[in-house]
Amino acid sequence: MNQEALIQDPGSMTRTRNSRIHRERGTTLIEVLVAVFVLSLVSLGIYAAFRGVIRLQRIAHIRTVATYVANEQLEVARNLPYQDVGTTAGIPNGVLLASEQLIRESTTFMITRTIRNIDDPFDGTLGGMPDDLSPADYKMVEIGITCTACDGFEGISVTGRVAPLGLETSAGNGALFIQVINAQAQPIADAAVHIENQELDPIVVIDDVTGADGMLRIVDAPPEVQSYHIEITKAGFTSDQTYAPGDLAPSTPVKLDATVAEGGVTQVTLSIDQVSTIQVASRTSLCAPVGSFDFRLEGSRLLGTTPDLPKYAQDLVTAVGGGLTLSDMEWDIYDIIGVLDAGSDIAGTIPALPFTLNPNATQNLDLILEAQTAHRLRVTVLDQGSGLPVAGASARLQDGGGYDETQLTGQGAVAQTDWSGGSGQADFTDPTRYESDDGNVDVLATPGDVLLADVLGQYAPDGALTSSTIDFGSSVNYVQITFGPAVQPPLAGPDAVRLQVATNNDNATWNYLGPDGTNGTYYTAADVDIHPSHDGDQYFRYRLYLHTDDLNVTPNISDIAVTYVTDCVPPGQTFFSGLASTTYTLDVTAPGYTAFNGMVAVNGYTNQTVNLSP
Repeated sequence: MNQEALIQDPGSMTRTRNSRIHRERGTTLIEVLVAVFVLSLVSLGIYAAFRGVIRLQRIAHIRTVATYVANEQLEVARNLPYQDVGTTAGIPNGVLLASEQLIRESTTFMITRTIRNIDDPFDGTLGGMPDDLSPADYKMVEIGITCTACDGFEGISVTGRVAPLGLETSAGNGALFIQVINAQAQPIADAAVHIENQELDPIVVIDDVTGADGMLRIVDAPPEVQSYHIEITKAGFTSDQTYAPGDLAPSTPVKLDATVAEGGVTQVTLSIDQVSTIQVASRTSLCAPVGSFDFRLEGSRLLGTTPDLPKYAQDLVTAVGGGLTLSDMEWDIYDIIGVLDAGSDIAGTIPALPFTLNPNATQNLDLILEAQTAHRLRVTVLDQGSGLPVAGASARLQDGGGYDETQLTGQGAVAQTDWSGGSGQADFTDPTRYESDDGNVDVLATPGDVLLADVLGQYAPDGALTSSTIDFGSSVNYVQITFGPAVQPPLAGPDAVRLQVATNNDNATWNYLGPDGTNGTYYTAADVDIHPSHDGDQYFRYRLYLHTDDLNVTPNISDIAVTYVTDCVPPGQTFFSGLASTTYTLDVTAPGYTAFNGMVAVNGYTNQTVNLSP
């Protein structure tokens, strides 16, 4: 019967065998790994939660212990004799340490104690109405608890009062109020105040902070003359302090150590504010960096007088790349009072000197340099009302002996007065050379001039010369192209001297154009404005064309100059170099202003500031 059933239903036998095989094979490796991974995640989550609970419990326990320690220390102060409630070397002076370490339940806590005499307004205040001649009404005791090794514990503090058993009495002392303000005369809270008086016995050493009103009040301070030394600091801020009479000898300190008089109130005001940065760059008017430039920078704020002792006065030098970063600088008015470099002069600065450094600011200071000559003059033209630089002012300098030069403020100039170095120079590095010519010009026959070439006793009818590339270092607004002399031999004809200019930003594409912005016109007169289509281009070339109608005469060019405005041109300033040591007449005019006429004695490096009235 069973055999027949098996024969009749072979599929049943197969299903039975597969089911048995499946039961015998069990769980695969992948299934095991997945199960382990899931179990690990669950375990880690449970562990992290457990650690978090343990950490919170630990912090809560530390806080409980710290609170117990703080209250314990407050009770210690309350149970002392009233005259002993104070810190050693503090005001009030007492037997308690200003700071110490205590160990409780294997935890090391740092204890800080601040104890101050309080002038309660109930019976009047010192210097008030009514005037309280015994202002030390009670003592405020503040206990601070910290633990540097306790993760998550931020510290606590408790404050209490300790009052005398009897009525207050006058101790013959005074009060020292310290006011800390910023550059805008606003109070600075939480400024660290350090006070020392080594003349008292016992000595006084106090470290505290200002309140929300920027004030720290020390009541019942022993009287002493010019011996309370005060220092003010705060993270990220400048610092200020007082000085003993001889500390800055031979100067007399502006802020002397404080005097406390019997029954009087001494208020000392000190000022701090957020620090600033000065980014110095030394470069040419073509924005090329000039490294290792030495100069002296001074601020106007004084530590001492007779003689003046600036709070900031440093000899500085820019890096090889022309940069210099001055960090943690105090707000002030700064000026460069000396050039220590033997090879360069400051032709101008951006901004104009002196410049104001505000708190919490970064101020760029660009020093625009030129090659040094024996005698030179920097002229700065300012609006008398606003103090701002006046751009486009005409400054004319004359010596009565033939020297006569006029420059415009706020404009740079690149001039070429000699071409005798010859052709083959792509970039304008040697001012006596140029890029190329057509062989029909002569740059050697008359040193400093460009002439037509003499060919077998007669001049070539036409000649051309192309300048080297002038790299202005940044985007440029071109002003004028000028040449001289303006008057040429009449026989040479009306077009004896012509110019075209080409500009670009790739130093490769040169399209020579005339005053209307096309290649069919030429600059033919002196002091001609450069077409505005060139503005914004960094690279510049000119092409000079000479022509004569009479082969027996030649035009000549002795100088070519281009004026421009860039970010490296100092506003409201101009610079005269190569001068003689003598007295010059200086005339300054500007549209909308009253003209200036004066005398200036030039000797070495000379600065002249002209204030124009509208």
